[in-house]
Amino acid sequence: MVKKVIFAVLILTILGGCQNDEVEEQSTEFTSNPRSNETYPISNEDVSFTIAGKNITSKLISECWVVNNCSKESAAIIYPRNIKDATENLQVTKVTANEPIVLNIKGEQPEKISYTVYEEKSKGVRIKTKTSYDNTLSIHGSGTKRVLVTLGWRSNGDEFLGVIAKGFVIKIV
Repeated sequence: MVKKVIFAVLILTILGGCQNDEVEEQSTEFTSNPRSNETYPISNEDVSFTIAGKNITSKLISECWVVNNCSKESAAIIYPRNIKDATENLQVTKVTANEPIVLNIKGEQPEKISYTVYEEKSKGVRIKTKTSYDNTLSIHGSGTKRVLVTLGWRSNGDEFLGVIAKGFVIKIV
């Protein structure tokens, strides 16, 4: 219980540090980066997941953007330390084995897509981190899997622009 409280306080503190008090509403439009001519998505709704044409219920875990006074260093600490807690209470989406999960992104594609799969086994927990190069996530086996997907954007000049982390839970049958 104490770990959950500490985790919640840490996440709230980090997310509070990545917010700009002057911004009252988020836009699903593309916003210009004040340091370059690049544009990038700043909305959680711009990122979704499907499998065999079926939507997977996902949740924004965290996001951090330069335009909201977030830096590469502060973005590095938003990654949740406990995927199970971060994806708790999410609706489980039942999926068929060997179907790729498609990552749908409205707008500019991220430079890097990584995902971590958390799975409880009879002899403990298995956690695997992978990288996607083609907007598909390959998750094998059977049973319940908790997934954290992290997308990172950089400008053409290799400047950090921002990161979004989303989570979902699937049950492979």
